[in-house]
Amino acid sequence: MNFQLLDQNNNLITCQIIGLFTHQNDNYIVYTDGTVDINNKEEVLASKYEINDGKIMIKPLENEYEWDLVDKYLKGA
Repeated sequence: MNFQLLDQNNNLITCQIIGLFTHQNDNYIVYTDGTVDINNKEEVLASKYEINDGKIMIKPLENEYEWDLVDKYLKGA
């Protein structure tokens, strides 16, 4: 499934959802915007999310604990 985001320059970017999960009443989204790293591997991004008026509103992860949750999700996904 795809969704679109506005970047810092208000450019519309199409992203692909890798997965969604919930932990302690927080919703998390793991996705990619198609960017590849220096090893030619697709970069994986993660954020918290809420759905408001049918739109996905993302927020940055706040701490290392949340990144660990994403890592565990990816290893089990």
